[in-house]
Amino acid sequence: MRIVRFILFGLWLIATTVVALTPRDTVRSTSAAVTRQPVVQAHEGAPAYRAVYNDNNWHLFWFSGLGVLAMLLPRKPTLASSAKMLLLLSVYGLTTELTQEYLIPGRAFEWQDMGLNQMGIVAGIVTATLIRPLKAKWPGYQGGNRFHGHSACSSTRLARTGLRRI
Repeated sequence: MRIVRFILFGLWLIATTVVALTPRDTVRSTSAAVTRQPVVQAHEGAPAYRAVYNDNNWHLFWFSGLGVLAMLLPRKPTLASSAKMLLLLSVYGLTTELTQEYLIPGRAFEWQDMGLNQMGIVAGIVTATLIRPLKAKWPGYQGGNRFHGHSACSSTRLARTGLRRI
């Protein structure tokens, strides 16, 4: 299960990087093609439309996802691991903004984007920190041993039959 977490984090990191480093002209031409569609034009004033096409929401979305997935990587998250993830993801956010400024045509470093990246990272770390302890309360969860009490060789069954574990 742990390898799946690393794969998900890696894929999310790649997707975030691709989105963050897409040249502005590509983003504008794609947005223009989408907004020319009759279905989209009919809903331009709707709150859902404004939420989806708001750049601020995308920063929060991608970086909160990174925060959540990063906090699922350590076996036993601590305050120190949370601080490390916050630092590493903050450096990643700064790196993407600086890359936009100096290497990506039509993109620029923006302090507002940096702030939104940080808000997303903190929201993701806090969310993961709050959700992770709930895992122990999931029905059937037995501390990582999913066959506890259900195996043909469980201690309870062996005791009832009078047999010993080999």
